[in-house]
Amino acid sequence: MSLLTNLLQKKEDKKYFLILGVEEHRISAAVAEITGETIKLIGSGESEFGENTQEVDAADIAISTAEKNLPENVLIEKVIFGLPIIYIEDGKIKSEPIKRLKKITQDLSLTPYGFIEYPQALSFYLEKKEESPPTLLLVSIGKKNLTFSLIRIGKIEQNVVIPKTEELTKDFENALKHLKSEIFPSRIVLYDEGRQNEHMEVLREELLTYPWHKHSSFLHTPKIEILESSTLLTALVDTVGGSLLKKLYFDEEQTSKEPTSKQTIEKTQEFLDENDFGFIQNKDIIEEKTDTAQKIQPNREVVDFEMTNKKEVVEEKEINATEGDKKTSIFNKFRLPNFFSFSFLTNKSTPILIFLGAIGFFALVMAIFFWFYPSATVNLIVYPNVTSKKVDVIFTTDKGKTDGGKNIILTKTITEEITGEKIASTSGKKKVGEPARGEITIYNKTLSAKTFPKQTVLIGDNFKFTLDEEINIASASDTGEGLAFGKTTAKVTAVEVGPEANIAAGTTFIFKDFPQTSYYAKNSQNFSGGTSREVNSVSKEDQDKLLSELSDELTSKAKQKLFQKLTTGEKLLDNSIKKEIVSKKFSKDIDSEAKEIKLTLVVRVNALVFKEEDLTNLAKEENVSTLSGYTLDLNRTQIKIEDINFDKKENMQAKAVINSYYLPEINLEKIKKEISGKSYNQAKNIISSIPTIGGFNIIRENYLPFFTDLLPLNQKNIQMHLVIR
Repeated sequence: MSLLTNLLQKKEDKKYFLILGVEEHRISAAVAEITGETIKLIGSGESEFGENTQEVDAADIAISTAEKNLPENVLIEKVIFGLPIIYIEDGKIKSEPIKRLKKITQDLSLTPYGFIEYPQALSFYLEKKEESPPTLLLVSIGKKNLTFSLIRIGKIEQNVVIPKTEELTKDFENALKHLKSEIFPSRIVLYDEGRQNEHMEVLREELLTYPWHKHSSFLHTPKIEILESSTLLTALVDTVGGSLLKKLYFDEEQTSKEPTSKQTIEKTQEFLDENDFGFIQNKDIIEEKTDTAQKIQPNREVVDFEMTNKKEVVEEKEINATEGDKKTSIFNKFRLPNFFSFSFLTNKSTPILIFLGAIGFFALVMAIFFWFYPSATVNLIVYPNVTSKKVDVIFTTDKGKTDGGKNIILTKTITEEITGEKIASTSGKKKVGEPARGEITIYNKTLSAKTFPKQTVLIGDNFKFTLDEEINIASASDTGEGLAFGKTTAKVTAVEVGPEANIAAGTTFIFKDFPQTSYYAKNSQNFSGGTSREVNSVSKEDQDKLLSELSDELTSKAKQKLFQKLTTGEKLLDNSIKKEIVSKKFSKDIDSEAKEIKLTLVVRVNALVFKEEDLTNLAKEENVSTLSGYTLDLNRTQIKIEDINFDKKENMQAKAVINSYYLPEINLEKIKKEISGKSYNQAKNIISSIPTIGGFNIIRENYLPFFTDLLPLNQKNIQMHLVIR
């Protein structure tokens, strides 16, 4: 902040601004107040609209609700839009949303002032909240689409939008194929654009069951978080408010100083160009020829230099690069002498001495300001030298094996048993009803008597029937004129239910297991009684699906309980988790008539736990050699376990992939000494000459008028930080 801004404090006027979040079927409005450097949300409103509902009416309702706490004499006409990524293409608003925004602004007499993307606002919000630029994978969950935003050190590297399906894990796999990164952040943040957070925990648990260890782009299981539904409006207010504050400061400083040279003018434009904030004065952003609005950027004032031809980013280390404006008055630190109290000022040389004293006093004050007031932060960007090494390792529960053994890590088994119930709809179909019945006459063509047992099968008109009881039939006899067949009557029942087996009289029946040349039957009357209807029933697929779903849910809950059992310094081996079904009970058997089926299940989950210190010691032993000019950073050393096999004694044999990070040795005090009092270009040349530094940025905090291009002369007022990428 400029010294003139500090010295010439004005009365703090209240300023107000309106933000309108426009989505597929929802309008959100927020009215915020700026007082000095304080941003406060004073009102918010939300309204939904359907396919046939007026979007403008919904916007009017949302704005009216948000403006309830607005002073009566205040009218806000300028609006900043918050938009999801689905409406943005190549940094510009798509044509269809542009038409919608234009109608809203025209019908409600609003002037569009800029727009901000949802992921950028959320990134800035997290940076402000956590006091450090975030590195994460932001997943915005909409009704029809998922938006994946890859954020590194507060900057959005890539946005990917994919259609939403029923399986979130498959959507993740699909999105990861489109994200251009070899190593993904170990932090995933979920946000529901529908503001219905009740189902988010279910999605989070679904992601926790995903086998992250099988995905080479994740060095270990990522931390998965959920943002509150109210976060978006807060993020939009903070981001837009910060940009407005920056513009206000720029306007004040421009009135208090004039550039001393062409170079100063260029510097001012480079750092404080209005277009950086997404504002166009005296223009309608929706009337621009490109049909695009200006994008609002988060409030950062930095001088940024980047060197080229540096290696690809492997991982980020987040630091708090900004400390904010320092507002403590310098006058509180010094007591000024009273030159006019000296007696020698009463003689004839008084005018000259007063003049010389005034010059000396002014020079002293300027020297004090020049030494103590200016301050800046310099962030040096370095790239670690990463080495990877595979070593054999054994995880065992046998303490005796660890004595004298190399790369053997002692583990212990922890267990969690959990019970749960789940109800699901059935998908099977079956016929229920009554079988057809009737009477037949059986004929015996053989010369021997025959006994047919109960349930003997006959086939007539392609339908199967069975005898209701045992039947004895006499043999055929010779009458002299021919052979008289033995015969008897019997009652039969159809094997299957349904009216189809109500066959007509005169149908011939054959025995399934006997030749027709020996035995056959006929009916003299129509069969009757056969009826049927289709009902829901339990299928094997229904039982299998319900068992799989409930088993996965209980396993996920058991895992969470296992993690809660861990003490400080303990780590759970993801690959060692085993589940066992202790008992299961279905409310209905397969083929039973039912619309729903309930399963009661008991699952036991076992896992191996080890001390993280043991794995760290292994990494130390495997990294005994160091690179010249580099220092091993044990805090960034990453170990991934793969190629796991269990032997007969349940010992786990695996490969440990050790990724070691060697950081360049940088003498910060020496660099600080060399760049103090230098111009930015001189500092750039000094830092660029150091081969292990990949780039840097300078953040101006306090500076004097006419010396904006100089770093502080006082080394204590220069903060040095290493940014590891």
